[in-house]
Amino acid sequence: MQKFILLILLTFLAFPFFAQEGKIETFKHSSETYPLMKKRTIYVYLPKAYFNAKNENKKFPVLYMFDGQNLWDKKSSAWGGWKVETAMEKLVKKRKMPPCIIVGLSCSVNRTKEYAGWCNELPPGEKITDPEEFKQYAKDHRLMIVEEIIPLIEKKYRAISDRSGRVIAGSSYGAFLAAHFAAEHPDIFCGAGLFSGGSTGFEQIIAEDGFNFNPENKVRFYIDCGTGDYLEKLLVVGSRKLKDYLITKGYKQAKSPRDSKADLFYQECEGEPHNEKAWSLRVPAFLEFMF
Repeated sequence: MQKFILLILLTFLAFPFFAQEGKIETFKHSSETYPLMKKRTIYVYLPKAYFNAKNENKKFPVLYMFDGQNLWDKKSSAWGGWKVETAMEKLVKKRKMPPCIIVGLSCSVNRTKEYAGWCNELPPGEKITDPEEFKQYAKDHRLMIVEEIIPLIEKKYRAISDRSGRVIAGSSYGAFLAAHFAAEHPDIFCGAGLFSGGSTGFEQIIAEDGFNFNPENKVRFYIDCGTGDYLEKLLVVGSRKLKDYLITKGYKQAKSPRDSKADLFYQECEGEPHNEKAWSLRVPAFLEFMF
């Protein structure tokens, strides 16, 4: 009998409380209002803490990210993925950030139109055959996310349903789309993460003085870029310009990701290329600063 009890105790020590791991749920979204928008997969990562019994009434902040199919710690993702959920759980364990829900917004075959159609000018090599259609795709994509997907997430999951609990982020085209969302909806998002996005989208927002700098709706920014390939060397110029522009508007640049009094974190990553593997290395700093 004593041996049996000892075996039970050892089992519980080896697997404490059989705590549930975080998990990714997926569903398909078809827009009810915007027929140009094709059906797409929405990925939702629910953190370990979401399933803890003591948190059954707790609501969680939400990180919305573009190119949602490439965010996860999977060999099947491009370059091994961003590993966002793994980075987040590690930081939570170290008590460097609160747990959050991560929503991956997958792109469609019309990615360029949806992500970049709001720009008056695109980088060299991109062709626009129908400017009005191009802009309509971008507008419908933005409104689909704001009017349909975000309310759906907040209805289906225990998500904080005000701007204090919403952050938007992306890379490359997705980065200046995130900047566009921040400019258009400072009442909806409290933070924006811009990975390797220094391009015409940033230039246009700067030229139009497009951000809202009202202290009540001030958006915190994480901005980065690498220098390790031809594209990153082009993009880093625009990233620097956006950083400098925000500083002229009164933004305080953080000295480290843990600088809670700053509202801008900027870093250049020497030698890093334009891909998911490089962005995965910068995710921890982004998460720690933003949350």
